[in-house]
Amino acid sequence: MEDILIGQGIVIRAEELRFTVSRSSGPGGQNVNKVNTRARLWFDLGNSPSLDDAARARISAALGPRIGRDGAVALSSGRYRSLEANRHDCAARFRELLRKALIPPKKRVPTKPPPSAGKKRLEGKRRLKRRKAMRGRVEDLDE
Repeated sequence: MEDILIGQGIVIRAEELRFTVSRSSGPGGQNVNKVNTRARLWFDLGNSPSLDDAARARISAALGPRIGRDGAVALSSGRYRSLEANRHDCAARFRELLRKALIPPKKRVPTKPPPSAGKKRLEGKRRLKRRKAMRGRVEDLDE
């Protein structure tokens, strides 16, 4: 497995990733009960020399549920019939997760409703007031 280029000058070295294998429940035909084809990727986020503290904090905030008690990010893949394809799938998904986690969130620009919206709201209230006033008791004009 080669190094993973995340972007913004961040490269995760292949030595920092650990893969384990197990039997997959996905496709495999007769091999599904005999061959280990599911790949599981482990990345120790807390002890990675490739990340600075700001990147580590942003990733841990974005990937909270995927991070275990030991501080490791875990991903698994069993979509394909071969172990190598599942390893590449794990690495690609890991790359995309980190890439999305490192994008800084956009600042929210507070907005104000336009003055015409306030006028429209008050006009609607006046209209409703007049309509309800028409529902009042009818006075007898003969008296």
